[in-house]
Amino acid sequence: MFRFKNQKVMKHIILGILFLANCAFLRIPNHPDKNELQLVIKDIKQHSGKIMIAVYNQEETYLDVIYKAITSPVDADVLNINIPDLPAGFYVISIFHDVNDNNELDTNFIGIPKEPFGFSNNVLGKFGPPSFSKAKVEVGPDKKTIVIDLR
Repeated sequence: MFRFKNQKVMKHIILGILFLANCAFLRIPNHPDKNELQLVIKDIKQHSGKIMIAVYNQEETYLDVIYKAITSPVDADVLNINIPDLPAGFYVISIFHDVNDNNELDTNFIGIPKEPFGFSNNVLGKFGPPSFSKAKVEVGPDKKTIVIDLR
């Protein structure tokens, strides 16, 4: 058996091991400033392709700079998609159902979408996408759920 000549050293080693073991059981949140947004996407007519989701977080760069992009296969009439790790703030969610799986929103000759799409707050613009202020949703410390109906 190994013996320490100095009992003080032994005491510090044991205290250190106990401290480290205690730290392993502490529940320290990884990102206390990160929040979740739950999307419920309804009115899915076809079980093919994928849902493309763009998350925008700044009004100045809305529709130009995507904060977070997510894709999800389509296998049901309603999809529940979680967007984790969002700092508290305002966001606009833009989605479309890429039915033919070509990674782009197909439009007609004047730019009207031929594939189903939607925005947070289920708002539409008059001649294009809605404004940031009309489509924005607030994400905070409580888990938020929003419903987007495809059109």
